[in-house]
Amino acid sequence: MPARELVNPNFHVVLIHFPIALLLTGTLIELFSFLGWRTSGFRIAGRWMILLGALLAIPTAFAGLYALSDVVRMQNPAPLESTWSQTLSGSPVVRDPEGWAMLQRHAFLNGGIVILLGLVVVVWLSGSDEWRRKIHLPMMVLLVLGVGATVVSAWYGGEMVYRRGIGVMEGKAMSAVPPELAPSGGSPVEEILEQPATSPAALSPSAAEAPAAPRTAQTVAPQTSGLADHPAAEAQTDIKRDIERALPPLQMHVVLAGFSVSFALAALGLSLRAANTARAAMLVEPPDELSDLAAAYGARPVRPRVGPDPGAFDEGTGAAHVEVVDRSRVPSARFWLLTALFALATTGFGWWVLLRSESVQNMWDFGGLWHQHIRLHPRRMVHVIGAGAIVLLPLLLAIIARAAPRKRWLIFAFALLLILAVALQVWLGILMMWDTPEGPWQGFNG
Repeated sequence: MPARELVNPNFHVVLIHFPIALLLTGTLIELFSFLGWRTSGFRIAGRWMILLGALLAIPTAFAGLYALSDVVRMQNPAPLESTWSQTLSGSPVVRDPEGWAMLQRHAFLNGGIVILLGLVVVVWLSGSDEWRRKIHLPMMVLLVLGVGATVVSAWYGGEMVYRRGIGVMEGKAMSAVPPELAPSGGSPVEEILEQPATSPAALSPSAAEAPAAPRTAQTVAPQTSGLADHPAAEAQTDIKRDIERALPPLQMHVVLAGFSVSFALAALGLSLRAANTARAAMLVEPPDELSDLAAAYGARPVRPRVGPDPGAFDEGTGAAHVEVVDRSRVPSARFWLLTALFALATTGFGWWVLLRSESVQNMWDFGGLWHQHIRLHPRRMVHVIGAGAIVLLPLLLAIIARAAPRKRWLIFAFALLLILAVALQVWLGILMMWDTPEGPWQGFNG
């Protein structure tokens, strides 16, 4: 039977290569820039690699949160609706102590790396030219530490997959599971979230005490209300199944959430840079081919101007000139709009996951969905409210960045609210992926 998803076991294995390669290459270019490319386009390319690698590390880490739950539940004889503690107790991954220790180190290292690199990106983008020259050395130290930790974490990832077999059907970590319990394809996490909230297994108090029946993941034939014999209905069903196979809703929801955070960090850095510059266009010395990353992002030369400025005398032509750089063109508002757009797409895929899990017939009945499937379940309710805040706050910040770009206190206030909303959403996402969709929002089920 073919796998239910196009990429197996999950998107994390695809995304992980890009931030590692970009960060390592860009950092080496920056470190060895003294060899002769200190003011060249080669160094500009290296700094863009660092920026893209740091930002791509965030959705990769988000996909890793999904991958951890997916791998722990793979070939796990525990019931699908089990809590996280019950799942761990029955997982073949946990029964391999060395492999489980590698997985935990890999996860904790990646979490710290993402936080560190995100801080470096925001500080570097937000600072003025003079400030960045002063903090170049400490920022490089932090960057080297982050890249070094990335290499170590990548080593753990390779070891746990290729030596311990974690995430591989025939690996060491799976050897304790009888062949009849091996799934035929698909994602265990998707199957858990597709369990209806009112299923007998979820409502029965003795569900956890009953002996676990052998579990096999099956591809359920889609229902077409008795019209399966009609070519049009069959074609629509095939299209929907193909879309879900290529773009698994839950994984897309998680990965897009990571991209939303990446754009938010870039937008925050650029907003603070715009707030730290003078209101009018400034007369500055011509930049070294825009080698500064934030200048390459936003500040663009407008036009050369010849004038009697003795501080900018050109010995070659005998003329004095400076270059006008319009600092007001830092495109922070556009990045806030991109953040809102990705947050909206993330919400759409989250809505798709909810509709699948509850088998809802009328997806446009928002009132009924709220009262029947969201309001009565704390984790879902807070997660939905947080999603609305993460869509709304970037839109407000885009307006502020456009209308009042120098109001730093206003940017800080709304950015802080956005950071808190994102932190809450990540926590709730972990609870619903690792534990169960139902339960308190403050912690795991007992």
